[in-house]
Amino acid sequence: MLKSLDRNLNKLYKFSGYVAAFFLILVAVFILIGISSRIFGFYIRGLAEYSILHFFLKMIIKKY
Repeated sequence: MLKSLDRNLNKLYKFSGYVAAFFLILVAVFILIGISSRIFGFYIRGLAEYSILHFFLKMIIKKY
């Protein structure tokens, strides 16, 4: 019974790791698109709200 539980938990942990890696890659892609859109002069509305970098920059700017 404990081996079955251990196997199932390991599958859950591995799946959770894949989901987390997917979203980290997605955030990195959003950041790169945001940077390239500023360089090339086009704007994608709402893209900055999905990046973590935007969140931290807003917090830093509010302090000053």
